[in-house]
Amino acid sequence: MACEFSCRMPERIKKLILLAPALNHMPHEICLDMKLNFPITIYHGNRDNVIPPGEVYEIARKLFTNLSYHLVPDDHSLHSTFVGLDWDSLLS
Repeated sequence: MACEFSCRMPERIKKLILLAPALNHMPHEICLDMKLNFPITIYHGNRDNVIPPGEVYEIARKLFTNLSYHLVPDDHSLHSTFVGLDWDSLLS
């Protein structure tokens, strides 16, 4: 939903932080041929069996020009990763 909103109203977005985002389920006609240039950080588990990390990365690298993508040793829920994220830095 955050990505869909950012495609519809990019002028209202400062940055996005996404955890295992379902970019592969987003309606592609909404963002077709867009290049969004606000900062976006994605964390995705390499053992995610719900949302395929490879598909998400391919979509993200085409859509976002200011992408920081982190493939981490975790599953879809990112239980191990979430607690260790530097939220103060991410949200600043």
